[in-house]
Amino acid sequence: MPHRNSIRAPLIAVALVAGVVACNLSSIEPQLRFQYAQLNYWVASALAFALPVSILWLCVRVSRRIARVALALAAAVTALPCAIFIFFSLITAPTNGMDASFEKISQIQNGRLAFRLYRTNCGATCSFGLALQREIDLPLGLKLVTTLWGKDREEQAVVRRESGMIQVVNQSNVLWSGRE
Repeated sequence: MPHRNSIRAPLIAVALVAGVVACNLSSIEPQLRFQYAQLNYWVASALAFALPVSILWLCVRVSRRIARVALALAAAVTALPCAIFIFFSLITAPTNGMDASFEKISQIQNGRLAFRLYRTNCGATCSFGLALQREIDLPLGLKLVTTLWGKDREEQAVVRRESGMIQVVNQSNVLWSGRE
């Protein structure tokens, strides 16, 4: 019969993994990302794998039969969607370090703070778009990302600084403007 303290580590693991997964699936910003594009896919896959595994770990450490059955069921229910997610995440991961679905086309950098404009491409079923993000470069190849603006059916523009404002401009048309 497992001791009560023996479930502390797997319980913390489940809470931590579930919390990170929930934060990344939500629209809570800023979000933590890696500068190396492939790492975002690999870490997401590792977290998807860790979710049912940490639930199973908790399952074997719990002493009550009903709790073990419920946790085994929870692990089984989360395993299939996690496996599907892992499969698609790994087959769509960029192979050359560049993410073709999110191509950087313009940026303004001020120390660790950057405003980066990306061309988005979700594949054959949708048109190109633009996304402007405020990114704070952190040590170890990490960055905090906040999405400021996005537009579908737009392929080309630049980001510029104009009298204390950040603007996204296509030729002479200002598509978006906001404070720094």
